[in-house]
Amino acid sequence: MDVRQIFSFFVLATFTCYGSAIQCHQCLFENITSTIRGQSGCMDPLESSEIELVECDGQCYANVTAVSNEFYDYNAVYRGCTTDSDIDCSFQGCQMYPGTRLCAYCCDKDDCNSRSFEEVDADIFKCYQCQAELTPDGMPVDNNTCGRDDFDGTGDPLSVFAFACPSETCITFTTPPSPPFPASITRSCAVEELLDVCTNNMNKEIFEMQGYGIECCQSDLCNVGESPVSSPVSPTELLTTPKPKPKPVSKRRKYWYLAPRRARKMRKN
Repeated sequence: MDVRQIFSFFVLATFTCYGSAIQCHQCLFENITSTIRGQSGCMDPLESSEIELVECDGQCYANVTAVSNEFYDYNAVYRGCTTDSDIDCSFQGCQMYPGTRLCAYCCDKDDCNSRSFEEVDADIFKCYQCQAELTPDGMPVDNNTCGRDDFDGTGDPLSVFAFACPSETCITFTTPPSPPFPASITRSCAVEELLDVCTNNMNKEIFEMQGYGIECCQSDLCNVGESPVSSPVSPTELLTTPKPKPKPVSKRRKYWYLAPRRARKMRKN
């Protein structure tokens, strides 16, 4: 490699390195019971003409927190670059709680954190996430909607959520009782071992042989409806099933080895 090739390689590498940076909007807006701080153009939807763009070697982000109760009203919007903050990009989309609304997203294109939160939330693959304990006959404890066969995503807003799912695979699985813990049903996003169960039929068979039930699906908010049927044999049944008694052994059979000695003794007499 001659000097010109080395120089060309260096220029290309330098251009690629600097070309990887993206442009992100950077701003904040806070409104705490009519006390305002920051730029109003940062709100949702963004007034991009009022907000500066900065170079970013990571990802662009945007998040909003809105809280309203009898004590105060709080609204805050932040947009910027992930390398300049400790933003966690694992949470994507919007989540509603009583009196609270949380939205967040990360993206990796120029000017991408100018999108409205509702628009981003509509594009994100989500799964329902909730859990319910089950009675011995398979009914949900306290009529928890998560454990009902007609579950449609509704229920207590503090216990039923719709979360982003990076694997784009939702699951519904049941666990058998394991004293002192009762049987349960969980609806969530498939990750790690459970995702492997969904994609490997052999693992699924082993999973079900151990008394678990699992159903996997690949469409948005698809983990609704009936729970999967788990194995009829549970650890509780194994503990309570009486073991068969051993058959009694007759004395004649038990001491069969004594017979030749007695016969010899009788012949001597």
